[in-house]
Amino acid sequence: MSWTITPPTNPNKSQVEDIKELEKAIMEAAQEGILMFCSASDEGAKQDSTFPSKATNKIFKIGGADANGGLYKPVGDINSVDFILPGQLVEGEGLSEGAINKVEFWSGSSVATALAAGLAALILYCAQIRILRANGAAKDKAKRDFNSLKQYEKMMKAFKNIGTTNASNGRYLTVWEVFGGKVNESMDRNMGYDSSRQPIDFIADVAGILCSKL
Repeated sequence: MSWTITPPTNPNKSQVEDIKELEKAIMEAAQEGILMFCSASDEGAKQDSTFPSKATNKIFKIGGADANGGLYKPVGDINSVDFILPGQLVEGEGLSEGAINKVEFWSGSSVATALAAGLAALILYCAQIRILRANGAAKDKAKRDFNSLKQYEKMMKAFKNIGTTNASNGRYLTVWEVFGGKVNESMDRNMGYDSSRQPIDFIADVAGILCSKL
């Protein structure tokens, strides 16, 4: 949810009903165990009073980070978000009807939120690969971990298992350490490379690392 809604100061009857419906929908999603990611408001102090994060604690609050891994200034308070991901001049395709889209650069916590949701999907994918590559008791464990990752608390632990930089007050995820590290290991035959292992096995390794403290 790469958006925020600030409740009106003096809502009319219709607005009150709309807010109730919104709160109900978010709470129902939380109760159903649906993983939810929402954007910081990029208005500093207003973050705690905006929807959807206002409706439940079981939601990932994501802020943008600058090119150096620091807080994207419009977020305001690092403590108002769970994690920060790239959110300043992030390269992407421009919106165009032509066959070739021009490169554009996007900024804001909305961009970071999309990246966070994509990261969660990638973690779930790696966990599925781990099931495919495991046998016996290890396969049963991998299945349990995969199902656990669909819960807010467990996915939160998986994110924390990625690691963060101290410079960001423990909020900027060092994805290059876990994912990039395994890519390098799979390509470097001087690191005790096992030629019998397939690239897919290193993907399973990533899931093992992220699920190590569930």
